[in-house]
Amino acid sequence: MSEPTHDDWRAKSLKQSFYDYWLEKEGIPVYRGNHVEDVHQLELGDWKRLGGRGAYLSLANQQRTDAYVLEIPPGGKLNPERHMFEKLMYVLSGNGSTQVWQRNGKRHTFEWSNNDWVKSTQTLAESVIR
Repeated sequence: MSEPTHDDWRAKSLKQSFYDYWLEKEGIPVYRGNHVEDVHQLELGDWKRLGGRGAYLSLANQQRTDAYVLEIPPGGKLNPERHMFEKLMYVLSGNGSTQVWQRNGKRHTFEWSNNDWVKSTQTLAESVIR
């Protein structure tokens, strides 16, 4: 898959928001609507950027507070991710750990398991291991 160019989005911008264009370029399924009956039953796609299998949930066409489902195989890990926002995660099943590191170089590791809520604040990078 070739990298998208500025002109790719510009050509579609009259019909598609940049957010929807970005979702499309992630290469995973996007579920739209008002609810999802059972997230355990969703078809997931290979998510190259994060290194797992996932799907986006863009419910009620919200572009600020949507979600995603991400599967980490037992013994697997995700690619490190940098973000400038807070992230709230809910663990459907399994257990593992997340390591975050801040600008000052400090690393913090915390563990999680079934039905845990995990809040990750603004971090320089984050790595998730199962």
